[in-house]
Amino acid sequence: SPSATIMIGTGFGLKHEQQSLGDVLVSQSLATYDLELKETAQSVNLGVITCGGAHLSSLFKYVDTHDWEFVSSKVRRGQLLSGSKVVRSADIANQLKERYPVAIGGETEGDGVYHACRASGQEWIVVKGISHFGGLSSKNAENSEEVQAFAAAAATSLVLHTLSSDSLKGLGCVARTDGTF
Repeated sequence: SPSATIMIGTGFGLKHEQQSLGDVLVSQSLATYDLELKETAQSVNLGVITCGGAHLSSLFKYVDTHDWEFVSSKVRRGQLLSGSKVVRSADIANQLKERYPVAIGGETEGDGVYHACRASGQEWIVVKGISHFGGLSSKNAENSEEVQAFAAAAATSLVLHTLSSDSLKGLGCVARTDGTF
């Protein structure tokens, strides 16, 4: 069984003033936003805020300041939101920004990865390319198949670069004879 899981894909940015389509979001923490208690007009969030694995976090932090390049994409580390809803509404995105002011973006699969890895004791991290801004920006109109493919390629490129032997050697890791580290 694997000792770590890296979730790669696309998601939405919440800081459209500082982010660009194709930038890569790397989770330092994950906040699940779907589970709520609604007894009155007010909602109480019952989701969790959790951190992934220390080793994976260190590995992706090391790469932030080194030589990864993918067109004009930048690495954005911070809190990611995860829920079952694809956010395409500025109203919903603004509500999420108000509830989670440090969040840099969101996506839909990280919650499942967190629960599966927690149950098996694995480290995990979520790496997502920004393909839209949840309705917060006119840049959102560019959420086409091409933009999604570009964002996914940027996230994949960062993961491949991070897992390259040169990056791992920079952290003092040494390849074993079976090709693992």
